[in-house]
Amino acid sequence: MRHSDKPSIMKLVDESCTAVLLQRWNNAQNIFSQNLVQLSKCFWDNKSRYALKPFWEPLADTDQTAAKAKALRQCNERRRKIEKIRDELIDVCNNVGKTLHWRNVDSSSFMLVTLFRMNYDPKAIQVFLQMFHEERPSWRDIGATTVFGWLKWNKPPSVRSFWKPPAKVEEKAAPYACGMRPDNVCLAYDLNSLPSTKKLWDETVFITKPHWGTFQWPRTLKTFAPYDKQIHLSRPFDKLTPTEKTVVNTLGEIGFLQRWHLTLLREKEDSEPFSIYTFNVVKRGQQRLGAESIITNSFPLVVVITDSFPLVRSLAYAAIFSTAYGDQKLIPEQYRLPSIAGVISVFQEELEEILRDIKMHKSYEHHKQIVTLFRSLFASPSSENLHAAEAAETTKKNIYVKSLLLFLKAYYLLGFTAFPPSIMSLYTLLAHLADEEKSRADGDGRQIELQADAAHVFHQVWATAYLCEGTIDEMISKTREVLLSSRQWRTWVSILKLLSVLIFSNIFICERKGRPTQIAELIHRAICHHQVEVRKEAANCLTVLVHCGHYRINKAFIAQWEVKTAHSDLAIRHGAVLGLSAVLRAYPFTIPPFIPDAILTFCKNGASRDAVIRFLASFLGFDNHSGTDSLDRSFVL
Repeated sequence: MRHSDKPSIMKLVDESCTAVLLQRWNNAQNIFSQNLVQLSKCFWDNKSRYALKPFWEPLADTDQTAAKAKALRQCNERRRKIEKIRDELIDVCNNVGKTLHWRNVDSSSFMLVTLFRMNYDPKAIQVFLQMFHEERPSWRDIGATTVFGWLKWNKPPSVRSFWKPPAKVEEKAAPYACGMRPDNVCLAYDLNSLPSTKKLWDETVFITKPHWGTFQWPRTLKTFAPYDKQIHLSRPFDKLTPTEKTVVNTLGEIGFLQRWHLTLLREKEDSEPFSIYTFNVVKRGQQRLGAESIITNSFPLVVVITDSFPLVRSLAYAAIFSTAYGDQKLIPEQYRLPSIAGVISVFQEELEEILRDIKMHKSYEHHKQIVTLFRSLFASPSSENLHAAEAAETTKKNIYVKSLLLFLKAYYLLGFTAFPPSIMSLYTLLAHLADEEKSRADGDGRQIELQADAAHVFHQVWATAYLCEGTIDEMISKTREVLLSSRQWRTWVSILKLLSVLIFSNIFICERKGRPTQIAELIHRAICHHQVEVRKEAANCLTVLVHCGHYRINKAFIAQWEVKTAHSDLAIRHGAVLGLSAVLRAYPFTIPPFIPDAILTFCKNGASRDAVIRFLASFLGFDNHSGTDSLDRSFVL
């Protein structure tokens, strides 16, 4: 409803939500209690003068049987209707084939949550469990709340036993003597009487003294029975309900837990350190299902991730000092500091396979196989076809890549902008990982975290680094090699984002020794790329380079793009129009001599006369440009 202004759609959604509210779907299963019937009869069967007279005549046995049968038919009909609506909502939530809009799925999920809690079945619980992997925290909280709420509402009753309190000891002294009362000795902590074995621990009764009058126990006290008598806590798997089996099976899958853990780790970095919804899921699962493995299995992964932060910092400091001191051959080996190449070699064994898989070759068939391998590396562990060994190997590789990215961030944090060959060898890996839009679309928590770190190193650290004469040519050569050999258009977009800032940050050194020609060739190739996203990003990069003065524009350049606007290839025609648009956007406040020709060429490709007039009115406005008096604007009409 927030995304629609049409009254008909808003009314439809409102009516749909009202149709599945709690008040309309109560089960009403306990309407035939024999105890209530017998109790009501006692009020008018009594011969006392205080007996009540029924308002209606009591029904005969045959009429009671008929009324009961009619009510049962109504209940069964209502239940079938509830189950039909629930199954339809579950089908929409599952969205098999991804044919439905996300708003349809969200609406169905909301309606499914509003169903009466007793109407959930294993399929509905499975939908709520899948919400644990949602990227939106609100839906993760809804899924966690629903799952732990169902466990709480449907928990088996705890076994209780009667405990005989000690007799109260009369105190005749006035005032009362200080110290422990004799009847409260059972509450005192006694180190010598603590249960030291499992058998004694399971048989121990834990009690607390309730407030009952003043300094006295109740006559009888009902407390929880010992652990060995709580049958529901030791139930085998085959004794669980179908819904409980669904929860145990889903949470027991390694792929499901690992993805949930990584989502929680990322959420811990970005939001509150404690989530009551997540705590309740683990708490209810531990108490009601015996799922202690949820906590046990999560500990090693959390420790490995959190322990990597001080580790990479220590490696970064050593590598920085090693770079500053230079040659250390004369220093004894046990006192030498590791170089940057030595630190990266720690990760090289795990990264060699990744770099080999994502390296693009000219064979397109081989390219498709590499893309499949690369996607499978960072794909979310499927709960259906991912084995434990594969999940563990994928997690290990991700931890290595995560640690390497943390090391690079710590290395450049202190201002070192060197690009030795060992770091330059990571160009391919960072270019493929630094695509944040793809990670959001895939919705994988691990991929988002890795690509966010890679994007920070690639687009923030490397783009603003200082390039000297010894590294600028190698950087341009490496950029050209990776860009022209890659068939993944997302890699082109990632590298173009890097070039926009990198050249602007090192504009003076990039203008020497024919480097503008090499960079211009890459921009021209990108602006005529077959993928529209690459062409748009290349146009943005061209705007930046023209605006900062790196790219020189003249009438010959405009004529070159004018010829391409009539090309038979649609990608080249669109790229030419984007190139002209990039030139016009690069001069928001001035009008150089070649701008009129660029405007005329650009307007020839307008979709309509009104669109061209609106463009010229906004572009030639006096508020934006200076020097418009010298421009002949008669062609506007």
